Amino acid sequence: MDRVVLPDLNQLPFEADSFLGKALAAGRQYGQLPEYTGDVLMAYLRAQSLAFAQRYRTGIAIGRERLERGLKQAFICVELGLEERSGGDLNQAVALLAGGDLETLRQCGWEEALAGLAQMRTQARAWSRCPEALLLREHQDQLRQWRQLVPESWTSRDAEGREVWLDLRQERPRFQELEGRVLFLQSLPAASLEGLLRAAPGGRDFAEVLRQLVLVLALGLEHLVATPREVARFRQTCFTEGKVLPAVKDQVLGLFATHLENALPAGRENAALRRELAAQIDALEQVGLGAPEKFTGLFIVADRAAPPALPSVPPGQ
Repeated sequence: MDRVVLPDLNQLPFEADSFLGKALAAGRQYGQLPEYTGDVLMAYLRAQSLAFAQRYRTGIAIGRERLERGLKQAFICVELGLEERSGGDLNQAVALLAGGDLETLRQCGWEEALAGLAQMRTQARAWSRCPEALLLREHQDQLRQWRQLVPESWTSRDAEGREVWLDLRQERPRFQELEGRVLFLQSLPAASLEGLLRAAPGGRDFAEVLRQLVLVLALGLEHLVATPREVARFRQTCFTEGKVLPAVKDQVLGLFATHLENALPAGRENAALRRELAAQIDALEQVGLGAPEKFTGLFIVADRAAPPALPSVPPGQ
């Protein structure tokens, strides 16, 4: 008989990268957890890994890939349950681990994960139907995967239709990043956003929208689509020796921060968006002014002629 395939425990982020790892380390350091706690947890995760692999196997054999999926899923669920039950407090987390009821923690985390993945699917389908999706061109593959997500198995399909397993720890920050971008785009004046969509019928990446915003805020424009003359004015009046004037940079960043504070939901973290805008200022400086035509090509430009029809929005699935 073939030797039983075991999951690779090196795949687990037990230490500083995880709340569960921090709780284990703190409990051991201060003598609040028995030395064998880690071994008990490992044995429990192995058992859950085997149960997962048996439940979702497609043939007689149990492959290492499904064992490792099960191992990661069990770990994530125990960690989510520990965070939920402890309220993120390490003292409470250590006490819960000392109680030894890993199954209750896993079940709690499973419910949290199931609800989170279902919300991710629902929200992705809604975002895919909104006009703002055209200005998030780099996220289309993510949106497609989330639209097709099966929360119960944590799986979706790639562009070729093959099954892919989604690691909740990786997908959650990506989802939060995209959520912040959508909220920002929805906070822009409707007429300005409509003009931007007309001027970019093929869609644009979010970074291009932020680059456009640097120009708009620097010149104090009330529209998002610039004319060639406005781009030329930005180039001539807002730069010195290839660098954005400090006063202009402060103005752009300050206006952007004020807009985020006023337009986004209270308590919404917006530091990532501020960093992204600052990165676009840096990118403009790195590109350099160059030839006027090349510089103009960095922006979404249109004459004030009658706009074309709005492009169609990618359909949700």
